[in-house]
Amino acid sequence: MNGDRKAIALSDGSFNVRGGRFSPDGKFLAYNSDESGRFQVYARPFGLTRNMISAANRGLAVSTGQAIGLIFWRQDMKEMFFLGTPPQQLMAVDVATSPSFEARTPRALFPLPSPILGPAQVSSIATRDGQQFVFLVQLPAVQLPESTGVQK
Repeated sequence: MNGDRKAIALSDGSFNVRGGRFSPDGKFLAYNSDESGRFQVYARPFGLTRNMISAANRGLAVSTGQAIGLIFWRQDMKEMFFLGTPPQQLMAVDVATSPSFEARTPRALFPLPSPILGPAQVSSIATRDGQQFVFLVQLPAVQLPESTGVQK
């Protein structure tokens, strides 16, 4: 909490930005933005001063299709995860952060039941190695048989 504590704008107001997630080392920021006309995942170095933010150094697109959140960095920063749509599926992309940020082609890991509730908020509910995730999903109501003794 030392140093310059001034807000840094991620957008010049011409597009929306949401769901930012810092890399484990704090040197990069991944976020969801509609700067391309649809929401996608972007990443950029973090720590740019207010006067360095311009169209020339906007984030690098990480997703190739539409992405609506659930951004998560693997602890070793070699992989990033996000929620791609349509269809709703967990995506993974190999990334490199040195000497500069580079993202490979994203790949689908598995489909998810629709809808995932609160996609931007659940990104922190994953193991640091990116091997296990928890998702909040709404399932249809189930009618229990009377003989179970379970209260409805």
